[in-house]
Amino acid sequence: MILRSSIALEDYRQLGDHAEAIRAVKYMCLCKILTDGAAVVPAMLSTKETTAYSGPSISAVKQLAKAFEERSLKMYNEAIEVYKAELVEDPVVDRQQQALKDKMIQKEISRILEPYNEVELSYVARKVRLSKGLVEKTIATMILDKTFRGCIDQQAETVIIHDEPEPVGIYKQAAVMISTMNTTVDNLYTYATRAPKVEGKEKKPDKKKAGDKKQEKSKEKK
Repeated sequence: MILRSSIALEDYRQLGDHAEAIRAVKYMCLCKILTDGAAVVPAMLSTKETTAYSGPSISAVKQLAKAFEERSLKMYNEAIEVYKAELVEDPVVDRQQQALKDKMIQKEISRILEPYNEVELSYVARKVRLSKGLVEKTIATMILDKTFRGCIDQQAETVIIHDEPEPVGIYKQAAVMISTMNTTVDNLYTYATRAPKVEGKEKKPDKKKAGDKKQEKSKEKK
């Protein structure tokens, strides 16, 4: 959809259709927000191709992106209220409303859970101002989608947050490989220094061949 919106933007620019160009920019930003790219929306709106466009639609996606970046459900609801015409009455955006809201709730919950090792479900529900059942269902979805590391203690009605595993990146793998190579080289060096030396044998002069004697006799006759 981002590619289509980008192509559409270029077409509308060439045609001079300002209103449709703004719509294309809005949809490009919406796609980024839906794919966890809210942080790049300000940069997208600062390019040479997009700075010419402004208005309520652009302000709406800016505010929406800020809410996602801050992981604030309150800011999200405010944006929906203020820019109702641009974010609710637009049929394209409206079709994505549920997906946007679900993702925003997940971000809000993850922000609240972040400082804790274990927290009560009722506490999280109070903070996000949603029912405990919806909060529990959302966290369960996040666990299944592997966007959150933890588990729900049904008996204690708490959420247990697990520490993030240490990432094993290419640099760590390279360090392990270098360490292994160093150990191998050290072992080879130790083996070479401990190996018994082989005494060199004195080279004996080459023996003359039978043919050589015949050649010498023929020379003497001459």
